[in-house]
Amino acid sequence: AQGTIVRLSVLRESSSSNQKVVIPIIREKIQLVDQQASSRLVEADVIVAGKKQKMKIGVITLPSFYIDFEGRQQKLKNYRSSSNDTRREIDLLRKKGIEGLLIDLRSNGGGSLEESIMLAGLFFDSGPVVQVKSGNGETEALSDRDGKTFYDGPMGVMISRHSASASEIFAGAIKDYERGIIIGGDHTFGKGTVQNLNDVAPTLGAIKVTINQFYRPSGATTQLRGVSSDIRLPSLLDELEVGEKTYDYALPFEKIKAAPNIINFKLVGKYIQNIRQRSNARVAADTEFSKVFKEIEEFKKNKEERSKVSLKEKKSEASAKPEKDEDALDVSENFNLVKDIYMQEGVKLMADYIRSINGNKLGKIVLPEVEKARKKQAAKTAKITKNKAAANKKVSNKKPSKGALKANGK
Repeated sequence: AQGTIVRLSVLRESSSSNQKVVIPIIREKIQLVDQQASSRLVEADVIVAGKKQKMKIGVITLPSFYIDFEGRQQKLKNYRSSSNDTRREIDLLRKKGIEGLLIDLRSNGGGSLEESIMLAGLFFDSGPVVQVKSGNGETEALSDRDGKTFYDGPMGVMISRHSASASEIFAGAIKDYERGIIIGGDHTFGKGTVQNLNDVAPTLGAIKVTINQFYRPSGATTQLRGVSSDIRLPSLLDELEVGEKTYDYALPFEKIKAAPNIINFKLVGKYIQNIRQRSNARVAADTEFSKVFKEIEEFKKNKEERSKVSLKEKKSEASAKPEKDEDALDVSENFNLVKDIYMQEGVKLMADYIRSINGNKLGKIVLPEVEKARKKQAAKTAKITKNKAAANKKVSNKKPSKGALKANGK
């Protein structure tokens, strides 16, 4: 019963002896509030007709695809689920006058398949979201069928190598429909399979068997390659051994026939080139991203050295500090945009994207290194031209020799 105590016995093994620790836990209903959808309003600075203006971007952070099965069975009106909660957050953001929406799936490792379909269905009327192939080779397209679009404004999805499974299904559908731009690392985790744990025997444990494989509406599997970004931002995570493709026996990438009734909203392809160019320019000029580039360069440079292990024993330093876990999740309640350079760039990208969709012309930003190379080449060309002109002038001013005069009959 709720409020009663359960005592958990933990046996800790050490080199000298075993220690038994008893931990009392009070039985309560656990509310995973930090794992629920949350939203923030972020303002981006844009220049319109030479004047600085603020553009309102709604940001929804979704840590997982979750559902309260008990609440759904009881037919509660607003039971907890990723799609219901996202719908609520969009409503709140609408009241604040957002001009675009950015969904952050960077830390989302997946969850409910049904919820990924429901969430995708918030952004288009109907259509296939994912195709599932079973062990016998049969393929079924799972679709959103409510015939309603809850949010029809400009949208983007932020991904990383930690975005997996249901996250890849959602991002893949948004990309195949060209419903919004995908921003982040080179691609998602690449988990496109479903496993079951089958008991072998009471003393032998269980065996994990792959029973299904996921495919995007376009027919490409999310397995191995995941979902690639439309606009890639540099990340050290892309250089680490993270993702399905790093596993020894991962299933290969493959394609099947595209699902019927896919709608192409054509909201990405014709806008992406200029938006990407502007993003590359900002990233190249950003001091924080320059640190990321340096980390990647050093990682690649030292990759071979990391595979070598010295047989000499090293003395531990008493003053050595524990290494910081760079991949640790920031669970603080405060939404700190200043520390998150990827979200900063994501918001700027969304501002450019919204303006492009609305027909505003974006000024081109020249990459610093490209501009430097252009100026260097221009100076070199000018020098060559100047030298040629000086040489020609010298030749024209030179008096002809006697031999040349005789040859001319003079």
